[in-house]
Order: sequence, then C-alpha cells, then structure tokens
Amino acid sequence: HSPKGSVLLLGQHLNDQLETFFLRLKRGSGLQGLSAMQQQRVLSSGRVCFRPLLNVTRQQIELFAEQRGIQHITDDSNSDERFDRNFLRHQVIPVLNDRFQGFEKSAARSIRLLQQQQSLLDEYTETDLAHCQNKHGGLSCCAIKDFSDTRKANLVRAWLKQFTHQMPSENQLKQIIEQGLNAQADAQLKICLASGQVRRHQHYWYFVTEQPIPKSCDINLETVTLSDGRTLRLKTGKGIRLPTADEQVKVVFNCPQARIKPLKKPGSNTLKHWFKDAKVAPWVRAQVPLIFYNDQLVQVVGYFISATHSSDEGIFWESENE
Repeated sequence: HSPKGSVLLLGQHLNDQLETFFLRLKRGSGLQGLSAMQQQRVLSSGRVCFRPLLNVTRQQIELFAEQRGIQHITDDSNSDERFDRNFLRHQVIPVLNDRFQGFEKSAARSIRLLQQQQSLLDEYTETDLAHCQNKHGGLSCCAIKDFSDTRKANLVRAWLKQFTHQMPSENQLKQIIEQGLNAQADAQLKICLASGQVRRHQHYWYFVTEQPIPKSCDINLETVTLSDGRTLRLKTGKGIRLPTADEQVKVVFNCPQARIKPLKKPGSNTLKHWFKDAKVAPWVRAQVPLIFYNDQLVQVVGYFISATHSSDEGIFWESENE
C-alpha cells in the first residue's frame, strides 16, 4: 500500500499501448477507448499513476536490459496465443511493422492525437456540466434541449459517470434523452440501469440508487443515531412544544397519509400533499424522519413543524450525515 500523495510508476511500454489500442478497436470503442492508456492520471485515492515508458518500445527496453546485464522474468502465459493480447503481440503487430516502416511510432502519434482530442472534448464537457447541473447533482432538461443529439448524449454520459461506472447502452441512453425531454411535466420518469435509476423531478434528471427505509424507533429527548447512520440531533429554539408526560416520542418513516397542519400553511392535509407542495422528490420522501407524539405527527424533519404544537421556546430535530 503506497502512502497518499505518492506516485505509482507502471512499466507499460509502447507495444502494450498498441495492443491496448487494437483490443479497444476490436470492441468498437469510441474516442475515449481508442485513446488507450494515459501516461499520467490521478487515481480516486489521490495517488498519481505514471507510465514513464509508454513511448519506449519493447525492443528498446530489452536492448537496454541486455547491455547492462539486467535479469528479468518472462511469464510463460505471454506466449499463449489463445489470449487476444498475445495474438496481437505475436501475429499481428510484427506483420504491420514489417510491412510499414515506422508503424509503431506513427500509431503512437495517432494515439497521442486521440488523447489530445479527448482532453479537449473533456474541457467542453466540463463547461457544459457546470452550466447544466444544479448543486444537488441534477441535470437540467431545459438547459440541454437545444443541444445537438451528439452533444446531449456526450453530456448525459459524462453526468452519469459522476455516479456510476456502468454506462447505459445506446438504447437506454436514447430512452433517457427522449423520455426526459418529451414526457409531460408531472410524468414519473424511471429508467433502470445496472446500478441505479434515472429519475426526473422539476425538469431535472437525477441518478438515484435504491435506499432501504430506515427503521422507526422510540426516542427520548436526546440526539440519536438512525439505522442508516445519520444523526438526528436535538436542538432548542423555535420549534415544537415539549411532550407531555403521557406522550411517547418516536421517529417514523414513510407515512404519506399522516396528516399535519404545517406552521404558516393553510389547513391540515396529508404528508403526501405537503411534500408535493414543497416539491420534494418522490424518492427522497421515504427517507425523511417524521417525529410523532403518540400518533400525532409534530415535525417533518428539515421541512415542517406542526402549527398546533409550535412553540417559540421549544425543541426540534435536525438530520445530519455522519
């Protein structure tokens, strides 16, 4: 395990790069895939991965080792041509080198040009994301509706890449864009991908993963840890009155039909009604902690307090992620 901030040196060389290019070509990869291996990239851990030999051929490395008497180990599996990489190494690339003088260097130059073009595209994509994404990670349908089809597809892929490594198929991508842009404003869009769902709310797309509903429990007048790891912190101030001796305090989840008259709202109605009124996304609602005194809903944490239980010198709970 290398320490954080360290540089990890990898030994891939130019011939490895060409093999990677052909393997990606076989799979029908696009610009990013055909760019093959980057000479330098930052890993998710914060460490830097660097390939100093990527423009040096295998032949040059072997000659260097021979001249200096450096011993090395050859893996027997490297000669097994059942593996696609070995087949390319022994049967394809040597033929191209024999036929076309300077083939390796020309191909390497093409790969570097592809990497430069991908880098330029990434800059434009980051600009699009900054313009079209809100602070909650939602992608604006309205902001991209006049983009070209290619630009839309590129941006949606880049947006999804922030949340999942499993990219949608071409058909799924088409579904996301067409349904997301053309569905009625109040339509419940839900497109299932391998690792989550694309949902739409208030003209924004969101990537949503299924979350178990936290467990309900009795609580005392204190800070508590919920079953999903969040902290429900008790505060004092403008909120709800203290419970009476015969009122049991509990936190409950997913009660859309529970009724409450929120402070400064007209009349009593169901929680489902008030969530819709406050434009709370449907997939968020079941995760919102609900404070009950016996069977009476008195606080919807983060949103409402009961007008009939309000107090200027009261208590309230706040939900915090640990």
